[in-house]
Amino acid sequence: YDHKTQAWLSTDTFDKIAEKEYGDASYGTILAYYNGVKKENELAAGTLIKIPIFVQNDKVLLNKVYYPPEQKELYGRDIQLSDDGIFTTFAGDFKIVAQKENLAQGIVNRLATSVAKRIRLTSYGIKTSVGTPRFINNYILASMEQTVLADPRVATVDEINFSGAGDNLQAEVVYTDHNHTTGRAEGVF
Repeated sequence: YDHKTQAWLSTDTFDKIAEKEYGDASYGTILAYYNGVKKENELAAGTLIKIPIFVQNDKVLLNKVYYPPEQKELYGRDIQLSDDGIFTTFAGDFKIVAQKENLAQGIVNRLATSVAKRIRLTSYGIKTSVGTPRFINNYILASMEQTVLADPRVATVDEINFSGAGDNLQAEVVYTDHNHTTGRAEGVF
């Protein structure tokens, strides 16, 4: 909801700071993303970094992006994206997507992102290089399944359908989330 700043020490890591500030080292990725840092070893001692504050504020209840674990529900909410990946708006503000639709949007984002394109999340996204042509279908199926299962909200991948046209891949994924609810995500990648 806001942030505070602190000077980076030569012995700091985002995971250490997250453990100290939030009691959870896994928030180190959020800190890196929030500060736009891809490689923390390139930060010079004394550099001011921002530490997000997760204290709830009545004025911004509908704008939650980062949740402490005790406030997080399975699906979350985020800014809604169009099929082209552009932010959508409503009444002069970002339009929000929530519940099952947010999970489906998250899966589409994973499938539309090449692996290693996200800050500190080198395993986020889908592999884009394809090996031997006779194994292409199996490779695509396996890569799509691994990519979807990488979302911690997804329990199982139940079905994958895809077809290719040139550099475009039309895909549909049916999955079951940890609420035992079936969902579907589709798009052109």
